Amino acid sequence: MKNFICMLVFVSILAISNANADNPVDKVNCMSGHISHMLVPTYPTVHLPSSALRFYPNRDGAEKQVIKNFPLSYPAHRNKGVFRFSPFSNNATQAPINYYFDNEKVMPYKYQVFLDDHATNMFFTPTANGGIFKLKFENNAKNGFFLNANNGELSIDKNGAITGFDIFGKRNETKQQYPVKVFIYMTANKNLVSDVVKVSTGSSIKLTLAKDENEVEISFALSYISQEQAKTNFDKQLANKNFKDVEKLAKRSWNKTLGQIKIEGGTPEQQKMFYTSLYRCYERMVNFTEDNKYYSGYDNKIHTENSFTYYTDDWAWDTYRNLHPLMTILRPSMQLDRVRSYIAMGEQAGVMPTFPQIYGDMHAMNGNHYASIIWDSYCKNITDFDLKKAYQLCKKTILEMTMIPWLKMPKTQLDDFYHKNGFFPALKDGEDEPLKFISKFEKRQAVTVTLAQSYDDWCMAQMAKTLGLEDDYNFFIKRAFNYRNLFNKRTGFFAPKNDKGEWIEPFDTKLGGSIGARAYFAENNAWTYIWDVSHNHQDLINLFGSKQAYEKRLDQLFVESLGIIRWKWNAVMPDSTGMVGQFVMGNEPSLHIPYLYNYIGKPWKTQKLIRRLIDLWFRTDYMGMPGDEDGGSMSSFYVFSAMGFYPVTPGLPMYVIGSPVFKEVKINVENGKEFKIKANNYSNKNKYIQSARLNGKSFNRTWIKHSEIMQGGTLEFDMGLRPNKKWGTSAESIPPSFQMKN
Repeated sequence: MKNFICMLVFVSILAISNANADNPVDKVNCMSGHISHMLVPTYPTVHLPSSALRFYPNRDGAEKQVIKNFPLSYPAHRNKGVFRFSPFSNNATQAPINYYFDNEKVMPYKYQVFLDDHATNMFFTPTANGGIFKLKFENNAKNGFFLNANNGELSIDKNGAITGFDIFGKRNETKQQYPVKVFIYMTANKNLVSDVVKVSTGSSIKLTLAKDENEVEISFALSYISQEQAKTNFDKQLANKNFKDVEKLAKRSWNKTLGQIKIEGGTPEQQKMFYTSLYRCYERMVNFTEDNKYYSGYDNKIHTENSFTYYTDDWAWDTYRNLHPLMTILRPSMQLDRVRSYIAMGEQAGVMPTFPQIYGDMHAMNGNHYASIIWDSYCKNITDFDLKKAYQLCKKTILEMTMIPWLKMPKTQLDDFYHKNGFFPALKDGEDEPLKFISKFEKRQAVTVTLAQSYDDWCMAQMAKTLGLEDDYNFFIKRAFNYRNLFNKRTGFFAPKNDKGEWIEPFDTKLGGSIGARAYFAENNAWTYIWDVSHNHQDLINLFGSKQAYEKRLDQLFVESLGIIRWKWNAVMPDSTGMVGQFVMGNEPSLHIPYLYNYIGKPWKTQKLIRRLIDLWFRTDYMGMPGDEDGGSMSSFYVFSAMGFYPVTPGLPMYVIGSPVFKEVKINVENGKEFKIKANNYSNKNKYIQSARLNGKSFNRTWIKHSEIMQGGTLEFDMGLRPNKKWGTSAESIPPSFQMKN
C-alpha cells in the first residue's frame, strides 16, 4: 500500500511537471519591468504573437494607482492607442474615467482587473485583430460602457453594432508620414440602450445594460483597410465565439509559440525570466496583413494580392542586434516576410525606413541598420527575396539621404564631408550649432554616426560581393574601415574630430558631449562606444596594440567609477542604466560587450561575467529590466544569453558562446530539426565550461555556425566550479571577424 501511494504521488508530480512543460505561457510575468529604473517601463501587453492587436491599460507604470482608460489597441510600439473603452456603474455621464483598481492579473492571452469605484470585474482576451471584453457588475443599476474615438466618428448600425473609425497619427510631409484610419466593428451578447454622447473632439457612444442585467460580453474587430474588412475580421475571428472560446485559442497560440524552446533545469525564477523574455520578443514586428491586403503609410495606399505577409513597427537601431537574429533561428519564414516588408516599404517611399511604423517611417536614432537586417538574414540562408533590389534601395538611401541622427532629409554638407573624409565632423562641446536643422537635443552624435556607418557599409560590401558588383564592393569595404579615422591611439578611445581633422580637446570620456554624450555619441559615452566595431573585432585589438592592452581596457570597463555622485550621473547620462563600472547593461550598444573576451582567448571571463550580469539585472519583478526594453532588444539578449550563445556580429552566420543557464535547452527549428544545448554537471555555481562536444565530437571553438544549429544536433558542455583556462584559447577557437561562410 505504501509503495502504491508513493507511485501515485510520483505520477501526480510527473503529470504536473508535464503540464507545466506543455504550458510555458503560465511562466510568463507580463508585469516584469513595468516600473522603469529611469526612463520608459515595459508594458503588460495582451496579444497573440506578432499580431496587430495589442492591448494594455492606459497608465504610466505599475506604480501608478490610476488607470485612465482601456485603448483597444496600440498601432505603434509605445505610442498612443486608438479607441477608448471605459466601463461604468451607476450611470456615469461621460468618459474617460479614471479608475482606481485592485486584483489586476495579466497574462499574454488574458487581462483581468477589479475597478474599485465602479464595482466592476473586467476581463479581456485577444484575437489577431480584435478581442472580447467580459464585464461583471456588482451593482444592479445602470451599468454599461463608453466607447470613445478620440479623433474619429462612431455610430450604431441597424443591427445594433458599433461601427466607425479612429485616426492614429498626423500628416507629416517632411517625414512622409500619413494619418491612419482604424475601423471598428463591435457587438454585445446582450441588448444595450445606446446614446451618442457629446464630446469636445472625436466621438463617444454610451451603452447601458437593461436594469436586471449585470454581465455582458462585448466583441470587436479592427481593420486598417476598411469598415467592410473590420466586419470580415469579426466574422472570421469572433463570430459564434464566447470569451472562453477565444481565451482558449489565445492560450494555445502562446503555448505553441513559446513551446518552440523547451528548457530543463535552472531556478523557477530563471525559467520565468526566460519565457517572459521570449514572450516580449513577439511584440514586434507586427503582422498588419488582412486577407492578403495591407495598408502602407509609405504611400498611403491599400496593397492587394501580395505574395508575402506585411510586417511593420520596428526600431532597427535596437532590434538589428539580436531580435532579428533570433528570428533567423526560430522563425526564418517570418523573418523572410519581414525582410520583404522592408523592401516593400523602401520601394513605396523611395528610401529605406529606419524605424518603420504603420503610418510611415518614425526615423529615429542613427545608422542605416536595415542593411544589417537584410544581410544577416541573407547570409543565414533566408534568400528568397530580391537582394539586388534591396541593395539598390539601401545604397540610394545611404548615399543620398543624411546621416544626421533623427533627421529625415536629403544629404547635407556634413554628409558630403563624411563621404569625402571618412568621418563625421564634430563641434566642441558647448559650441553653437551653425546648422539650424540639427536637433538641439540630439545633436550630431559624430563619433557614433561614423562607427554605425562603418558597420552598415561592411554589410553593404557583403551584399555587393554576393551580387558580383566588384566596384561597389571595393567602395563599401574601404568605408567599412572608417572607424579607424577616429581612433585616438594616445588615449585608446574613439574620439571626435573637427572639420579640420583635429582632435577636439579637452575630451571627457565619461561626461563629454552634453546630455547622453549626444554631441559625440548616442545615449552612452566613449567607454561604451570603444567596443562598437561590430564587424572587425580583430582589427580593434590591433588598434589597441596588443591583446593584453585590449584585455586591460575591457577589464577596466567593468570597474571604472562614474566619476561623480550617482544622482548627478543620472542627470547627465539618463539612458545609462544598469551600470557595472562604466558598462551599461540597460542600453543596447553594450549588449555584445561581455562576449568580447572570447576574441582574445579568455572565454572564461565571458562565462563568469555574463552569468553575473543576467543574475544582477534580469528578474521578473516590477523593476526587473535594467533599462528601456525597446520592444524586444533586452529580452532577446536574455533569451540568447540564457541559452548560451549570442550574435555579436549580425551579418556573420555564427554566434559567440557564453555560459548556458539551463541544464538543457531544446530548440525546435522550423525545418523540423531539433537543436539541443546540454550542460552536464549543471548548477548555478558551475558556470565555467570545462570541455565541449558537438554531435559527439570534441568542440573547442568559442563560436558556433548558424548552419550547425539549423541542421539540428547537440552541443554538449561539461561545466565546472572553476574556469578551465585552456578551453577555447587556440587560434581556431577565436570567433571570426569581417568575413566567413555559413
